[in-house]
Amino acid sequence: MSDTFTNSCKHWSSEYLAEMNSFYHFAKLDYKYLAECFKWDNFFASIQANVGGRSLRLLDVACGSGKFPEALISDFEKRNVNIDSIEISLLDPSSFSLDQATAVLKPPFNKTSSFEMKIQDFSFEARYFDILWAVHALYAVPKTDLRIALQSCLDVLGSVGFIAHASKASHYISYYDLFLKGFNSSDLPRFVCAEDILSMLKELKVNTRSFSINYSHRALPTELSKVEGYLQRCVFDDQISMDKMLENEYTGKYLKDDCKANDGSWVFTQEVILIFFGDLSEITFDSFVGERKL
Repeated sequence: MSDTFTNSCKHWSSEYLAEMNSFYHFAKLDYKYLAECFKWDNFFASIQANVGGRSLRLLDVACGSGKFPEALISDFEKRNVNIDSIEISLLDPSSFSLDQATAVLKPPFNKTSSFEMKIQDFSFEARYFDILWAVHALYAVPKTDLRIALQSCLDVLGSVGFIAHASKASHYISYYDLFLKGFNSSDLPRFVCAEDILSMLKELKVNTRSFSINYSHRALPTELSKVEGYLQRCVFDDQISMDKMLENEYTGKYLKDDCKANDGSWVFTQEVILIFFGDLSEITFDSFVGERKL
């Protein structure tokens, strides 16, 4: 295998669409819960009040297939909430991802530009974007590049940034660590976890406020093929079958002991940290569901 970032980019392509669909069969909850745990309409309105008559400008970092704006759109429609137009720019090193994300956008999100690159390489007008978010986006950033990646975000941010990322206690992080041990991939870098991001933002002397949400991805015993695709996507490696994962000393013990319910269903527990940073003076957080300050 090559490095973690290269592996992740390889799997963001049409060749891995079936694997991606298996993953999102369960992981779509990540975005649904993020959309529902906070009054994003109030969030947008607060920042809109500060910029005047023009549209908000938003940068979606490592946009993937656009699952977060898609979940927000669904939530707004369900609640019959009207949001002023938001100019969204997409950034991702994968052209496939940019196309996927573009296809799901609709009002209030109106795409203005796409940037096919890593956030580490991004340079733009200072403080241009009122809002910047990176939602389950920074796992494969080399830890040696994390400062550069976050500084690139800060350089273009005019108001509030938002990062949603799994903690070290989450399945996303813990399973990848076990995978690296179990399949002799210790030369590959570990995923960035939320604690790494919080630590680096503190080092950069950035004002932050953070919360956590806890939930599980659940699968029926009959959904084994989907679970296999999900787990392969979690580690960006489709060469390791479900049987091999279950037989392995590290991943097998975890899957059998920690992820199997008494009824035979699969349960993958997640803890996701929501990190707001930048100018937080006008943002109201009292409507947050399940607040736990870190």
